[in-house]
Amino acid sequence: MPKRVHSVKHLKHFVIHQAVTTGHEGSESMGRHRDRKDRRLPPGVTRIDVGTGRAARKGRPWCYRVEIMVTGERKRQRFPSSTPIGEITEWIDEQRGTIRTRQQTLTPLAKGTFEADTEREYLPQIRHLASYAERRIDIERWAEYFAGRNRNTIKATEIRKVVSGWAAGIGTDRVNRHGQTIKGGKLAASSLNHRLSALSDFYAKLNGKRGYNPVAEIERFHEGDRPIHAIDFDRVKAILAELGDNVTGARLRCLAWTEMRPVQLRRLRREHIDLDAGTVWIPVGKGGSTELISLPKPGVDAFRDLIRFADDDSKHARFRHRWGGSIALGPMRDTLRRAAKRAGYTAPITTYWLRHSLATHMLDQGASTRQVQQQLTHTSLELIERYTKVQNSRGLRAVMDRIA
Repeated sequence: MPKRVHSVKHLKHFVIHQAVTTGHEGSESMGRHRDRKDRRLPPGVTRIDVGTGRAARKGRPWCYRVEIMVTGERKRQRFPSSTPIGEITEWIDEQRGTIRTRQQTLTPLAKGTFEADTEREYLPQIRHLASYAERRIDIERWAEYFAGRNRNTIKATEIRKVVSGWAAGIGTDRVNRHGQTIKGGKLAASSLNHRLSALSDFYAKLNGKRGYNPVAEIERFHEGDRPIHAIDFDRVKAILAELGDNVTGARLRCLAWTEMRPVQLRRLRREHIDLDAGTVWIPVGKGGSTELISLPKPGVDAFRDLIRFADDDSKHARFRHRWGGSIALGPMRDTLRRAAKRAGYTAPITTYWLRHSLATHMLDQGASTRQVQQQLTHTSLELIERYTKVQNSRGLRAVMDRIA
């Protein structure tokens, strides 16, 4: 039989008593609200009392409670108060990946369809590749168009229509993990050729090199020579000096002193770096092959900082470097541009310009084209000749300035 409420004051005490005795969710929501003041707590993480499970109170033992919802499935877990936030974040990411993987396996794939061949036959054969993540994205784009089709019924004319649409910016929108649609644009010739190569490899792996392969009938897109944007290296040093002591600054310094591409830095592993010898084995091939390059002293210091940010467990996961993990290029570009602005360089700049600048600087210092080729991990000397043209144009400009 419920208690009788005699006054408003009595009603107030009655409601508080019911919330405490029945574990009303209002107390937990208040705890979540207070935890929002702590910027370090990821979404879904709160501090709770160990004994009661309600909001943590001063002077009582507490722990972290994680409660996340991913694609309709709820996950809960508790962590001791001494657990680093980075470890909790990694657990959240792992659970989200596990839930997605399990839900994908629960969806039956019709045998003999393009998507079934992709998941069951093709992807297991290329998991060892250093470019597995990029190759998977490319082949999944094809699976979206040819879902439910048998791979041997797809004609070259259909593939041409899809590729032409991508070149015109049709069908390039994508949905991120939060369900938001990201507007796409026209794909570059290199991106189109990568997708055609992924589809051609798909047929070669499943049908054999002499088997049916409609991609063999399709001509590749012409990739024009990228312009060489080389900055005076003294200016580059000034820009690097403006970078902060953080993981993004360490990554940019590694790119500047090695001429690596960002994708190569993402594929790099700890065992590839030898600080004592001042060398790095740079990933260059899609099969995991590497090339040895040398590091100057500032490059050794840059990689020492990168290793420090990878090994520091006290930092949040977003402020650490993870070997083989993804690297957000947008924040890197923004950080580089802000550092350039502080150094007095107001012209456009990208991470690729750091690569071009070091290559031309090596030629200015007397390096041979073979040495620059090895440092850049280029397979052809024809690409290196583009840097020599930049060097020659600089010398010619200096001569013309003296004549004037």
